[in-house]
Amino acid sequence: MNQNKPNLKYDHVFTIIRIDDFQGSEVPIESKIAVQKILWSEEEAETETVRLNNLNSDKGCRYFWQIARLERR
Repeated sequence: MNQNKPNLKYDHVFTIIRIDDFQGSEVPIESKIAVQKILWSEEEAETETVRLNNLNSDKGCRYFWQIARLERR
């Protein structure tokens, strides 16, 4: 299944997600994950993910991007 295929009901957006590894293994994974930012462009999401990983690599945070669907009004 191609996630980038256009859809009549949804727009594609690209979420930047942060994982806070510094919190330790005793903290549930749900408490370590946050949506940092949502962008309209895949290229912008890729660039911003690299930037954030470089900026915060020594702080115990990891960033990745993932495609998501935004329901149209």
